[in-house]
Amino acid sequence: TAKDKNDVPNPNESITIQEVVAQVKEALSNVQTKLTNNQLPPLKSVKLTLQTVATSKGGAKISFWVITIGGSLQKEASQEVVLELVPPKPGNPANISSESFTKALEDSILDVAQGVQGADQGNLPLKLDNLSVTLGFTVTAEGTAGAKLTLAPVTLDISGQKDKKVVHKLEVSYGSASSEKKQ
Repeated sequence: TAKDKNDVPNPNESITIQEVVAQVKEALSNVQTKLTNNQLPPLKSVKLTLQTVATSKGGAKISFWVITIGGSLQKEASQEVVLELVPPKPGNPANISSESFTKALEDSILDVAQGVQGADQGNLPLKLDNLSVTLGFTVTAEGTAGAKLTLAPVTLDISGQKDKKVVHKLEVSYGSASSEKKQ
């Protein structure tokens, strides 16, 4: 049917789960070493939540595609895929990525850790008990060049309505930097 044709993502405007995971993995590997080298809280756990659509060819193989901005798929037709990941150990060789998403993700994770650095100093020291951040990102169709990941905050329009873009999430939990320093 015509509806079935519209439900099949165009490979030039879609991205696979593997492509998203590869960029996230690269960012986490790079940032874990930077956090350790700067005596910042290391990554403890990572949860990646992706909004996807499943397609099948000939009824046999099912493929999952990450939903892009501007896609014509309805929320009811989507599936949520949640990956709980163990961050890599520090000390992996740094990869210099040409992907702006990977760099933006690294910078955001580092910024959060640096933002709380020194909270345990001064007249009113605060002991950091838990630190986590949830970063939202979108996938944008880039025509024949394929899809592109973009780290983008969820925004409100002038009427106060939440932006209707499909937002994927990466939740990062940090461990304790103090236990790392004592060793």
